[in-house]
Amino acid sequence: MARLFPDPYAADAALDGLCACGRHAGALACDAAPATAEETAAQAVDVAVARAVLGPDATRRALLRGVGAATLTAAIGAFFPLAAA
Repeated sequence: MARLFPDPYAADAALDGLCACGRHAGALACDAAPATAEETAAQAVDVAVARAVLGPDATRRALLRGVGAATLTAAIGAFFPLAAA
């Protein structure tokens, strides 16, 4: 699946407006294939929750390196059950 927004649970991803690969000024400038509207909305929600809960990129990256993506995702998912349908 192509991502319009960076993966907030990837330790090397920047959530400051750069594309997922970090080499472009914006996600639309990246060569990745466009995602569906539902995937784009889900990605935007994931990024928004991660930014709201974890704060700046440096904090998020430190937590990801310390506890891992699976643990951090599970902890956030306990309070924000976003995958529930």
